[in-house]
Amino acid sequence: MLESVTQFAQQTGPISILVLLVACSFGLPLAKSLIIVAGGALAGSGIRHPGLWFAASVAGLHLGDFSLYLIGRKWGNRVFEWRATKKLVPIQHLEKARVIVQKHGVASLLLARITPFVRAACYLLLGTLKMDIWKFNGVNAAVSALYAAIFFALGYFLGNTPDTLKSWASSWNLILAVILFIMAGFLLRVPLAQSAAFARMKALVRNQKL
Repeated sequence: MLESVTQFAQQTGPISILVLLVACSFGLPLAKSLIIVAGGALAGSGIRHPGLWFAASVAGLHLGDFSLYLIGRKWGNRVFEWRATKKLVPIQHLEKARVIVQKHGVASLLLARITPFVRAACYLLLGTLKMDIWKFNGVNAAVSALYAAIFFALGYFLGNTPDTLKSWASSWNLILAVILFIMAGFLLRVPLAQSAAFARMKALVRNQKL
């Protein structure tokens, strides 16, 4: 699979990384981490400037998330009645996302990034709750950049050694644990849970009928 993504991206350039990542937010069955690793591998091979591949990775992650947020913000709870949404976000995932958002508020952007099965639901929920748009963009862009940096570096430095890279693929959980540690350190610097906005958002989630 990694080879197929790499070949496709090599033919079409960094824009393909952005498009694939956005498509994943809407149900394309590919791991976002794998796409970013492919971009890093191509950057390490000297195919175009590394900054273009990395920028495409961060932009693709954030744009996909922000698109879901905007959909939730515009259409509210009606979005969860759509057939396409029910297919993208099964009810059990939606309920888990609801608990995460109610308990963690803005920090749920971190948990959504490293928990694929609740990711789309969290972004839609935060949109329906009309979370401050600038806060969403600022925190989510930072989280996306940290997430992308780790997998991009993995592809960049190990892309020329496919066997080594494949062996790392079995350690994704460890890598995600490292990401969680780094992101938690970042988010703990922001006084989220004590804010009045967070308290209001918790009340909205509690009363929301999903």
